[in-house]
Amino acid sequence: MLFRTYLIVIASLLAAPCFGQYAAFTNIPRNLQLFSRDNDDSARFTVSGSCSSTFGYDSLYLDLKRNGVSINRTQIKLTDGTTPFSIVSSIRADTVEYSITVGITSGTKNFIFASRDSIVAGDVYLIAGQSNAVLARGDVRWEDEYCRTFGNYNSTYPSDTNWAIALADTNTRRQVVGVWALYLMKALRDSLGVPICIINGAVGGKSIEQSLPTASNPTNLATVYGMMLYRVQKAGLASSAKALFWYQGEANNNNGYLENFTTLYKSWKTHYPSLKKVYVFQIRPGCNTNRVHAELRETQRTLSEKYSDITVLPSVAIKGHDGCHLTTDGYIEISKQVYPVVMNDFYNGNFENVAAPNITKAIYVNQLNNRIALIFAPSAKLLFTPDTVVGGFNSTIKESFYLNGDNMNVSSVEIGNDTVFLNIKFPTGYDRVTYVPDKYYPGKSIYYEGPWITNDRGIGAFTFYEFPVEGKNGFANLSSPKGVQMYPNPARSYIQISDSESDSLDIRIYNIYGGVVYSDIRYGGNTTIGIGSLPSGSYSVSINGKRNKMIKVD
Repeated sequence: MLFRTYLIVIASLLAAPCFGQYAAFTNIPRNLQLFSRDNDDSARFTVSGSCSSTFGYDSLYLDLKRNGVSINRTQIKLTDGTTPFSIVSSIRADTVEYSITVGITSGTKNFIFASRDSIVAGDVYLIAGQSNAVLARGDVRWEDEYCRTFGNYNSTYPSDTNWAIALADTNTRRQVVGVWALYLMKALRDSLGVPICIINGAVGGKSIEQSLPTASNPTNLATVYGMMLYRVQKAGLASSAKALFWYQGEANNNNGYLENFTTLYKSWKTHYPSLKKVYVFQIRPGCNTNRVHAELRETQRTLSEKYSDITVLPSVAIKGHDGCHLTTDGYIEISKQVYPVVMNDFYNGNFENVAAPNITKAIYVNQLNNRIALIFAPSAKLLFTPDTVVGGFNSTIKESFYLNGDNMNVSSVEIGNDTVFLNIKFPTGYDRVTYVPDKYYPGKSIYYEGPWITNDRGIGAFTFYEFPVEGKNGFANLSSPKGVQMYPNPARSYIQISDSESDSLDIRIYNIYGGVVYSDIRYGGNTTIGIGSLPSGSYSVSINGKRNKMIKVD
């Protein structure tokens, strides 16, 4: 229930005189305000101040209504002179709206000091970055009364502190959250049955240097960081946000990026202490011809290795990219990919294959040095998107791989479940592999738009830059993980594996041509077939089939 016209008899911190009676409020909700819910799915707010009456009113009251129906009435006896009051009300997190009326009464007499409407309880998220974090086209005009935001997008005015229903279109310059954020809010609201608030502090075209806080004045409204922090604090949500999304990088090179991101990350954790997750988008080629992005994307890809509460999200393989931004359908696709990740992280979701495939190992799988296996995690069925026709020429997936900076020496590529195999024309012992060019197709001035590696859910694999290739000149040169011993290695029909330190051992067996070998793995008297992740211990591996002439266990 959303009332478009609000009865506002008095504003916070102001007195409302009327024939000798008045109330001065120190705390009172605003219209459309969202309060962060607690673990019991409720939120509490306080109405406090002082009241004076000289014309026969004997009580102050607060009437709490749920969808227009009174559910609780609290009264405080007035004394001569000024009576201080503080009333705590509790509301449930649900797709209902609460309202309050504060007044004084005596018998049949009643005088209203203030009314507030459309109050809700729900969950809070933050977004920061540059244009892809907030951009919207004019074709998204819908709104939802349970999708809320606070203050106006990109506002430098300290008085801009009203709650509002969130909008998508940045052309309005008002209560904007952007397309993918609004669709994410709607998806969460529909699934959870609770209102959602997002405050989006992203500003288009801003570098990470321009996004840093001013140490002496972090709420400085002349800064990108300060504009957002000021709004979040004024909304009373600085200690309520569950997660922050960071979608930025197009305006940067890699120089100093990690150091500046670390400063930002630590500032977020200080100013928004309730954050449980920080989601970082890895950008895709585009937006700036004078930027070098391949190394920056590698820095973004590895942020989750440095911080346990960071999850990196992909932006590749999403259709509708114009070389910098996305169509509305593209941004909606981002929301569809983000939604199950958030559901799994915060709401006991059971969505599968929602994590982007990430390179974990590149390894030669034969002694001829002409076949490299790229192993991805989490384990899932990988796919190649179709060849891409851009600018009148056809691009195949093999052209997206660079060996020591050279993309002309991959003759073909294959997929085996979670592994991509690169077949090399002229083996020279490459020791670095890159997936996706810095920005352009080779020999062209056209931004790379695929083909891509995805999982079977359509989520693009992270791009990577100069990832080390192991096993050069044969398997015998490979080092084993600490605590793992393998003998003999290479082997023809039998191998003994022992693992004394890790929690589990992931066994992968290849023949000399790089194909996966399915074998009997005996452990503690039991036999399992094929590749598996098993507890630490000792294993006897018997290789099935005469065709498997040489194996390597990794």
